[in-house]
Amino acid sequence: MLIDSHCHLDAVDFDLDRDAVIGRAVSSGVEMIVVPAVHRTNFEAVLELSRKYPQCACAIGVHPMYVGDSNPEDIQNMVPLLKDRNVVAVGEIGLDFFVEGFDRSSQEYFFIEQLQLAKEYGLPVILHVRRSIDIILK
Repeated sequence: MLIDSHCHLDAVDFDLDRDAVIGRAVSSGVEMIVVPAVHRTNFEAVLELSRKYPQCACAIGVHPMYVGDSNPEDIQNMVPLLKDRNVVAVGEIGLDFFVEGFDRSSQEYFFIEQLQLAKEYGLPVILHVRRSIDIILK
C-alpha cells in the first residue's frame, strides 16, 4: 500500500483542483493521504477533508512555526479530536531552529506536550525538524 504521509491538501492552493489531485494520486497507486494540521485554525479543515474523502486521514497538531500564535489551551483542545477515527497521528509537530526569531522555549513546550498526547493516545507523530535533529533525537 502506498501512503502519502504528509500532504497539506487543506491549503487554499488546492481549492480549485483538490478532487483532481486526489484522483490522480489514487490512480497512481496512492491508497491513503495523511493531511496534517499545523494550527488550531485548520484542525477542523483537516478533519473535514478526512471525512469527505475516504482516501484521506488526518493528523492534529501545532507546527513549531505557529507556536507564537498558539496557547496551552490549543493542546487541551486537541484531546477530543485525537479520539476521532480519522485521526491517525499527532502532527505536524517538532522543532525549527532554522528560522530566526522563533521562541525556542515555546517550541520545546509544545513539542513535549504533543509528544505526551501522542504517547497517551497511542498515535505516531509527524515531525518537522530543521536544525534541531540532535535535540529531537534526545
